[in-house]
Amino acid sequence: MVRAPIKLLPNIRSERSDATTGYVWGKPAERSSILRGLNSGEWVEAPEAHPLCRRLGIGAGDRVAERWIVSDDVKHPSSAVLSDGRVVDLRALLVDAPDRLLGAAHVTRFGPYLRTVMKLLDTDDEPSKGGLSVQVHPPEGYVGRPPKPEMWKGSGRIYLGWRTSMDAGSVRAAVNARDVERHLNAVELRPGELVLVDGGVVHAIRSGTFTAEWSMAPGEADARGGDDLARATATLFDGTDGRLPRPGKEDLESSLEILAAANGFAATTKVTTEPLVLLDVGGGNRRVQLFRTPQVSVEQWEVTARLELPDFARGLGIYVESGAIELVCSTGAVTRCEAAEECFVPAETGAFAVVSSGGSAVAQCWYAPIDTRNATATP
Repeated sequence: MVRAPIKLLPNIRSERSDATTGYVWGKPAERSSILRGLNSGEWVEAPEAHPLCRRLGIGAGDRVAERWIVSDDVKHPSSAVLSDGRVVDLRALLVDAPDRLLGAAHVTRFGPYLRTVMKLLDTDDEPSKGGLSVQVHPPEGYVGRPPKPEMWKGSGRIYLGWRTSMDAGSVRAAVNARDVERHLNAVELRPGELVLVDGGVVHAIRSGTFTAEWSMAPGEADARGGDDLARATATLFDGTDGRLPRPGKEDLESSLEILAAANGFAATTKVTTEPLVLLDVGGGNRRVQLFRTPQVSVEQWEVTARLELPDFARGLGIYVESGAIELVCSTGAVTRCEAAEECFVPAETGAFAVVSSGGSAVAQCWYAPIDTRNATATP
């Protein structure tokens, strides 16, 4: 039985230094915030000497763009390290024992898929290289496209919504004139701020930004070749910050349809959201809900000593943002996770405690809600 948390290896998306497509918007390895977090806070001066870079084949000047945390993506799953030292794909583990790992209720609704993922995104500091496209996601109930809210926590520069009210004609004219950014609401994202990008809100991550992002992950329809989740994103504009647009990337008509369905032409009035304290036992030990949508629930655990957690009855992705923690299970099993490490807690683990391993620690956990009737429901 797999009752103890499972440690996972870093799952990083990068491109060679001479690549012209793909993740070319990432930072060079030497200045990668993703690799820095895996190297005790130090910049990677010599990627060829970095153990992770050697394992992944990342060299000097290569672009490091994303880290997929607790990912069961069919093509790029995370690698799990089992107690006997074997390394296996997380996707294969979930298929082999879905009820035990994900929970029976989760499997009944979603099948053997996590349906959620956390990513770290790190964009190049050069505006013409690091700016990502302006996108929009459908609202709840949109016919033919699934909703895909995104949740951000980080620092840097983003576009979020419109500066002033727009309409279909003005948006079309701005895209055709390559003048979209003048109408977008530019925001400096400060460390610790929370941004919920809901359906119908135009948005873009710009250059010089390092952020955690939680969102939906592919499910059964995608695995069958339906590419369902890809339809949850429409690209309005692909020339952010002077970046050369990719041929055929923009889908103006679909973007306008989504904006119309979601009242997405209105000016933005609020760009950040506030956390909800779920449990505070004092002394800096508390459980906080960062985000909750019908698709993804994200919690943050802040621990200086010990935090008792209930039986979630579902699998949990966990990422340690800072400090170090020990996950202590009722069976007596103890799993230690340090800063920038990740693990998966199987549903059959039951109740467990998060114990700080010297000093304060911050970790996030996330999962796909099963009962979405109460937006603040907790396990």
